[in-house]
Amino acid sequence: MRDSYHDIVFDRGKSQAFDFEILPLENILTRKLDHDPTQLHRVQFFVMIIATAGEGKHTIDFKEYEYSDGSVLTIRKNQLHKFHKSSAKGYLILFTEEYVLSFLEQSGADKINRFFNELLFDQHTQIDKESFSAILSIINMIQDEFNSKIDIHSSRILRNYLQILISKI
Repeated sequence: MRDSYHDIVFDRGKSQAFDFEILPLENILTRKLDHDPTQLHRVQFFVMIIATAGEGKHTIDFKEYEYSDGSVLTIRKNQLHKFHKSSAKGYLILFTEEYVLSFLEQSGADKINRFFNELLFDQHTQIDKESFSAILSIINMIQDEFNSKIDIHSSRILRNYLQILISKI
């Protein structure tokens, strides 16, 4: 019997060339979507939530996580999750398994798969202020590259920034 949770597939939106997106966390509840993000839904891609200000709560596989400035939450493909209304600010980084497999070297893909495995790594990580400053610098480079004109080098640049970001966390 199939459950009744909404399956969410990756929406390529701006990134027509590859399955990667970065967007402001605070926009998720006002973004025009085909589902209610405050209700449990299953994603068919990877999600990183990086909080830069404020506080919030997020549910992943029926477990609630509180987060604040410096928090990183990871959601892997096929996990149920939901957003809670909050005033938190930050970033959502979304990418598909296909993106990981097609653009990353095998060792990089393995590292990302391990990083998103809740049995190996906590789904909620609190980063100290000094380390978080370095992480924000990487996120700013990701955002700048993503928001610039997409060209044949963009996917490789974003892939490298993503690998660096996960290594720093």
